[in-house]
Amino acid sequence: MMINGKFLPDKLTTPGETLKEMLDSLDMTQLELSKRIAVTPKHINKILKGEASITVETALKFENIFELPAKFWLNLESDYQENLARLNEIESIKLDAEIAKLIPYSTMAKFEWVPKTIKIEEKTLNLREFFKVSNLNQIELVYDCAFRAKNSENKSLYAQAAWIARGERVAAEIKTEPFNRKKLIELMKTFRLLTKEEPATFQPKLVQQCAECGVALVFIPRLPKTFVHGVTKWISKEKVLVQLSLRGKYSDIFWFSLFHELAHVLLHGKRIIHLEKDEKDDIAYETEADEFASNILIPKSKYDTFIKTQTIDATSMKKFADSINIDIGIIIGRLMHDGILKFNEYANLRTKYDWQ
Repeated sequence: MMINGKFLPDKLTTPGETLKEMLDSLDMTQLELSKRIAVTPKHINKILKGEASITVETALKFENIFELPAKFWLNLESDYQENLARLNEIESIKLDAEIAKLIPYSTMAKFEWVPKTIKIEEKTLNLREFFKVSNLNQIELVYDCAFRAKNSENKSLYAQAAWIARGERVAAEIKTEPFNRKKLIELMKTFRLLTKEEPATFQPKLVQQCAECGVALVFIPRLPKTFVHGVTKWISKEKVLVQLSLRGKYSDIFWFSLFHELAHVLLHGKRIIHLEKDEKDDIAYETEADEFASNILIPKSKYDTFIKTQTIDATSMKKFADSINIDIGIIIGRLMHDGILKFNEYANLRTKYDWQ
């Protein structure tokens, strides 16, 4: 069969079959051949059955018997071994197909991450190439961070891995300067000022400025059943991937996610991969990242003063947002998170992004 332009045989012809034809044409027995080339009859029998390979030494001996160059016999052996491996590949593809069914291939194809196809064999091979693995059961080892959670009907760990893999591919195309912690800290205030701009304006600025600090910032649309906001992963000693899913259409969710991921870059080690899901892990560095993001966006002292001294309404929130030079949607989102406002209260003032 042919899959993705690759030939996969459905049956094999062993070099031993050709050897038998040659022996029959010369009316020569296996025993006689063994005597003529100084090998055991048992070894000749194994070659005939395809249980032993034709070595260079044996091929040279065959030259004198059958008047065919050693290359002829070695090519037969090489073709047989390749086809044997390809035949085994068919069984491997069948096993991988079960994993491929767990991956949202149609959505990935819609995003043009993989070629469109309805054939499961082609999907399997395309996914191997996408994940850069020899077989799909390796995904769990390569993207182990995506599997550090319980699978469920509502969550796909393979989809999480696919989302991360796409981010890595995009990040690889972003040219970055060597990581510069001091410069990244200095740019935090600049990033914060962008909250009042539209995505079409601030997105390229963020990507460029992050690249100057050694951060490859990528925006990857979410896949079904991922429930992931972002991931931080060091690609090398001098380059770190910060990937956002754009799940949150609101400004407060986006900017909090961004600064949360940047907090991991600044505060935590290079060996840990931070994957931010809806159900956050109850560990210290997640709390630290949350506090960092909250305080960058809305300074704690000013926020505390605001909620203690002001009546919370549209006028006071707008005035407070202007005083700290930030989008009002971020103020509303913080008040909702803290239970001061009800969910969707003042929803008309909450900034919603339209990502292109």
